[in-house]
Amino acid sequence: MRYWRPDLRSVRRGEWIMFDRGRRIAILREVEIGMGAEQKERLIRSVTYAEQSADRTLIGYFPTLRLAAVVTWSMWQREMGQADAPRTDLPHVRPTRPSGTTKARSENGF
Repeated sequence: MRYWRPDLRSVRRGEWIMFDRGRRIAILREVEIGMGAEQKERLIRSVTYAEQSADRTLIGYFPTLRLAAVVTWSMWQREMGQADAPRTDLPHVRPTRPSGTTKARSENGF
């Protein structure tokens, strides 16, 4: 099992890029969701890394940066076929993606 420590680098206030050994793998950004000033909620939006916005794939929205980082890293590990990723060869275990997402079209996506 590979030791994990978040390699998040702040780009600007409320925006981070996640790296794996120097390779950009995701963008995490603080966003406000909701209607009206009183109903807005701050969440962290995570997407796969790609130069062009159209080539990115949504990973999900999370209440904390830590949770966004853990889930993003876990999905990256699974996609890269790491030994500590969940097994998918068992009949009761199937890989999942957040609903509405598809595979990234970019070679840098996952």
